[in-house]
Amino acid sequence: MKTNATSQDTFAKKSDHQSLSVLKAFLPVLFISFGLSVNAQSFAPGIVNPFGLSPVNTLNYPILIDIDGDGDLDIISTEIFGQLVFFENTGTANNPQFSAPIRPNWKSDTLIVTFGDIDGDGDYDMIGVNAGGNVYFYENIGSSTSPQFANAVINPYNIDNSVLSQGFFELVDLDGDGDLDIFAGLTNGSFYYFENIGSANAPDFGSTPVLNPFGLDSFASNRIPTFIDIDDDGDYDLLANTVFGELYYYENIGSGTSPQFGPRQIDPFNLSIPNGLSKFGKGDIDNDGDVDLFLGAMNISVPDSAQFIYFENQMFNVSVKRFFETSLKIFPNPTTDLVHIEIDAPIKSVRITNLEGKVLQEENSKNVSLGNLPAGVYFITVVDENNVGRRERVIKQ
Repeated sequence: MKTNATSQDTFAKKSDHQSLSVLKAFLPVLFISFGLSVNAQSFAPGIVNPFGLSPVNTLNYPILIDIDGDGDLDIISTEIFGQLVFFENTGTANNPQFSAPIRPNWKSDTLIVTFGDIDGDGDYDMIGVNAGGNVYFYENIGSSTSPQFANAVINPYNIDNSVLSQGFFELVDLDGDGDLDIFAGLTNGSFYYFENIGSANAPDFGSTPVLNPFGLDSFASNRIPTFIDIDDDGDYDLLANTVFGELYYYENIGSGTSPQFGPRQIDPFNLSIPNGLSKFGKGDIDNDGDVDLFLGAMNISVPDSAQFIYFENQMFNVSVKRFFETSLKIFPNPTTDLVHIEIDAPIKSVRITNLEGKVLQEENSKNVSLGNLPAGVYFITVVDENNVGRRERVIKQ
């Protein structure tokens, strides 16, 4: 991958005193400005700093993303004052291994960033909020395999930055209409939903943001949202953690196009979130068909405490005997619409997921249409009559 980095050297670790003093001084700004039952889910106990990861001694807000388009998930993490840290996956989709962290020269003048194809051109753009409350949009003017980010456009797309400046947010297609919406968790414990009333190519967030939509409630403080199809039923559920080590789960009992969230549940997955600044990243890091979780965490009272905690999702391993990539052909690839599947056994099911593991389509045909999906990278998982799973990465142009 070409990052155009000003330096590819491994980070020199900051001194404990310097890191903690800067972070403590910064905290007031941060907090002010910014199908299956649950019991069926199974996460392995957390593993600290797996796959060769070595976090820097500041904020760690991991984003699992195939930023270089090579078919495996890399990690981008936010350091203090918005500096981005890049951990390239130098292993494979099945067996990840991460390089030493580098600082690419992707410009970021924001506190919290997230990535998404907000302009519908097939690559990941970057959006964030700075300490003054402004929303910054950085268009990817490179490509899906070699990102290059333009200078920031401030407060684009009619986004109400007065709300986003008070918490953490995600880009998520919560209503299943093919474009990315914005969902924010505020420091006062409230949620806000910004529907994209434009399109996947021309977003518009001009409608009034909705307070605590879809049956959600205000509770606790510092609600940090993470959307994940944790029960594998085709819609996004919500995890919300706080800086006090609390984790709450809201199951989407509605649908992928009409969400409705059930009552708040306290950590039904026994993930044991530590106290301190923390945020989840999510993605199928081990390529086994379910969505795993990475928690970036730091206890500001404990020197040198920055860490990544990996929680492997073991759900899909139970339902499929094994996973391998041979004896499966999917073509044409890339495609603009139809793909054909060749496999050496009768098909039981075909599942199309995005890189976050959300199920977008499910059928049992050897001819599959991706015509209703926006341009981007997807996984097609084929399970045969012997309950053996195979997977291939497909590019929709």
